[in-house]
Amino acid sequence: MLPFVKFGLSLFLLSSLWCALSVTAAPLRRVRPSDATWPSVTEWEKLKKNVGGRLWPVKDPLSACRKNTKSKACFEALSLMKNPFYVQEQPGGTELSGWFKAWDSSLSRYVVEARTTQDVVAAINFARTKNLRLVVKGGAHSYLGQSNAPDSLLLWTKNMNKITLHNAFTPHDCPGKPVPAATIEAGANWLQAYDAITTRGRRYVQGGGCTTVGVAGFIQTGGFGEFSKRWGVASAGLLEAEVVTSDGAVLTTNACTNPDLFWALKGAGASFGVITKVTLQTHALPKYFGSAEMKIKARSDIAFKKLLKEFFIFYRSNLLNPNWGEKIVIRKNNSLEISMLCQSLTKEQMMVIWKPFSEWVQKQSGDLETSSSLTLSVVPAEKWWDYAYLTKTMPQSIKTDQRPKARKKFWWKNSNREVGLYIQGADSLWIPKKFLSGPSLDQLVQALFDASRLSPLELHFNKGLAGASKAVIEAAKKTPLNPVMIDAFALLITSKGEGKVYKNIKEHEPNLVRAQKSAKRVQKAMAVMRTLIPSGGTYNPQADFFGKNWQQRAWGPHYKRLLFLKKRYDPVGLFVGRHYVGSEFWSDDGFTKIQK
Repeated sequence: MLPFVKFGLSLFLLSSLWCALSVTAAPLRRVRPSDATWPSVTEWEKLKKNVGGRLWPVKDPLSACRKNTKSKACFEALSLMKNPFYVQEQPGGTELSGWFKAWDSSLSRYVVEARTTQDVVAAINFARTKNLRLVVKGGAHSYLGQSNAPDSLLLWTKNMNKITLHNAFTPHDCPGKPVPAATIEAGANWLQAYDAITTRGRRYVQGGGCTTVGVAGFIQTGGFGEFSKRWGVASAGLLEAEVVTSDGAVLTTNACTNPDLFWALKGAGASFGVITKVTLQTHALPKYFGSAEMKIKARSDIAFKKLLKEFFIFYRSNLLNPNWGEKIVIRKNNSLEISMLCQSLTKEQMMVIWKPFSEWVQKQSGDLETSSSLTLSVVPAEKWWDYAYLTKTMPQSIKTDQRPKARKKFWWKNSNREVGLYIQGADSLWIPKKFLSGPSLDQLVQALFDASRLSPLELHFNKGLAGASKAVIEAAKKTPLNPVMIDAFALLITSKGEGKVYKNIKEHEPNLVRAQKSAKRVQKAMAVMRTLIPSGGTYNPQADFFGKNWQQRAWGPHYKRLLFLKKRYDPVGLFVGRHYVGSEFWSDDGFTKIQK
């Protein structure tokens, strides 16, 4: 062969290799509307046709206020934005309005309103082939701002909300004993699920406490319901899921089919694809759900620390079991707010349980003031989410959707603060069970006292599995969540925020000076707690946006496996968001690939 022929062949092979690498390698930067490679009008029209006409530019739900904050239209818009169901119905709406120096609620350029799995496939294929930034939104409850991004294509699953009950369900190609279950599409929220499964179906499904949270998104985070010590993390009840991966493939996942992806979906799911439906195991409904509420204020620091210690001793002996969940709040004014929930207990049984603590508090009248005495209530379990029952017997506990065409929608009054909330700072960590006794208890009380001087502290007992049954523990081990949750009796959350404020809306903007101060106080409060519990990890949906070592804090020893699976199922990095698996290889805005 002549030399120039060899040289020409070498150039051809090198050129071919470069072209192959260019096709298969992940793009270095997603395109924006200002780029020449942004899809043409014709290409957008083709996508619109493929999704049944349900593609349109995203509208700003507060556009009237950006024009004139004094107008009637602005007043009406701000009023509607206080309603979480209305916010969910807006492609451009998010439950929270932002996070200081982290993210602000922003508009995607276009939205695909998915109603079928094929709509999801079409949107994913378009985003991948056109190199677009893709965001996915169902309930829009992401604290980390994962469901919105400017210049992106929004895949909106809100109207995929069909729910089917099964008396006996067996996962596909996975032989075993059939169990009662419910198949829930990606856009359904927990109010819709509870209405179908509990209020009308007389069964229980382990889900979220907030009625407006999306089912699929909740499952993908792991999900701690009000009674996790009884029925486990919500994702442990996942029997099967249908998911669309970045190559547009529609996969059935369960313990036998695509088991590695199935495992990843149960605690890191949004990183791997778009879930179109989940099938969850349902359980026999207990006879009762109940609540115990009390507010106590100490008259001195010494008395407050004594109160905290006594409560934890009481909790360890009486409430650290599958019957109890929910939280306490510790504030710098030396107040303790108790808000506990229970299942399967009568009011008489609750009174017996709480009697020792209530009597102890009464005996400390010189040091303690009961601003709200112990209140116990019991509700038939099938009525717990029953709109008609709650509006008649417990109207003070809920807020209802007052729009004329709204159909029996409500949210818990104590969740109202989150609608339009601008987070100033937030973080979480798990507290091991060992801190409930001996010298460790005194250390915990002192740390909680010191940290509460800086920021309010919430201890969510239902978000730690210490006290749960062996079966619940074993099921949790089959999820990718950080194993420290298993021996934790509670998840500590500290946060500060300002409600009903929106960036770039005059007279309704967040106070950034106050936000800066609050953010520092939250960080200092958590530093106190992490000094005592350095390996406490974090629950990713309620993690610090700016937290270091977030991979190990959220998933512990599981992260290496999760990252391996990310490269298998999403090699192009189509599913990117703050604290998603593999997001460390992308810029903070999710547009630029970082070469590491």
